[in-house]
Amino acid sequence: MATPSQLVAKATSKVGTTEIGYTNKVEFNDWFYGGRSKYGSWAAWCAAFTSWACAQIGMKANIDYPRTAGVAIARS
Repeated sequence: MATPSQLVAKATSKVGTTEIGYTNKVEFNDWFYGGRSKYGSWAAWCAAFTSWACAQIGMKANIDYPRTAGVAIARS
């Protein structure tokens, strides 16, 4: 079972990640959306990053965490 400290370690391993310009082009959106470029600058990456970090430590999508790129959905 994943622990909070594992999640924090995975998340902090990406400190300093920047997007290309103001495009929201980051590896987390590529991972979440499958690299499809149609998800452009409107696709903020904060919740996609959270989903990515959870998946990287072995958490199960929609069981252990809500796999979503929407903050409102994650919050609820």
